[in-house]
Amino acid sequence: DTLSDGRLRITIPGQDTDTGTASKAILPLSALIAEGPYGATPRIGDDGTTPFAAYRRPSSGNTSGSTIAIMVSRLGLDPRLTRNAIDVLPPEVSLSFAPYSSDIESLMMAAMAAGHEVAIELPMEAPGISANALGPAGLMTDRGLEANAKRLGWLLARAPAFAMATNYLGATYSSDGPSSALLMATMKAHGLGYLDDTGLVASSAGDHGVPYGKTTIVLGRDRGDVTSSLDQLVQTARTNGQAVAKVYISAEVISAIQEWSSELETRGVTLVPASAMLQIP
Repeated sequence: DTLSDGRLRITIPGQDTDTGTASKAILPLSALIAEGPYGATPRIGDDGTTPFAAYRRPSSGNTSGSTIAIMVSRLGLDPRLTRNAIDVLPPEVSLSFAPYSSDIESLMMAAMAAGHEVAIELPMEAPGISANALGPAGLMTDRGLEANAKRLGWLLARAPAFAMATNYLGATYSSDGPSSALLMATMKAHGLGYLDDTGLVASSAGDHGVPYGKTTIVLGRDRGDVTSSLDQLVQTARTNGQAVAKVYISAEVISAIQEWSSELETRGVTLVPASAMLQIP
């Protein structure tokens, strides 16, 4: 189907066994891809269409009541686990990819083909975390704006199409004014949304007009902890109307979310993509 804004959406025949809704794939659009010094990267189209608008997954089901969004993070480092997450998690679950995956582009495109919206993770300086632990593209305040801008350019060129970016760690980097301003200016220039689990760049996102959301909680990887936290998330959503979680991938996480999400409808809560929780200027 060709949508009113020019996007091409393909409906894959068959029903998703967990959600009862058909998965919808949105193909990368050549008009929203630019060639840069580090490779192909998302760009704003000549008509003003942003990658965030083009590649976010539309919400389905009843979104007038309590809603929950989940982003599963650190995908790509274990291809087998990543493929399992893509295949078995409800398409409403958003997926973010670690930038150092050797097969990141094909994995992100496979996730989009399965109906998931995807994000790139940006490794950032945090208290007690060494630069080596963040890898060569880690964003560090003492590297200066020019060096960090080059790293951001490389990070955003890891795949040609995605809706959002999200932080990996980053409390130190995000709390630095010039650094957060560079980050949000870059998101704005590429037409991307941003999901933040530090809560420290909200002001800068507002200043730059970037679609922005903050997580309610970051879950652990142990199945027991995840299940308990997911149940707590339901209560938070019922109280506040919505809740957003980020959780790092593991086999236990995948099975816990799969089982938990199948029961959400009976609990009066709707699962929505992470982009639905971002405030759009």
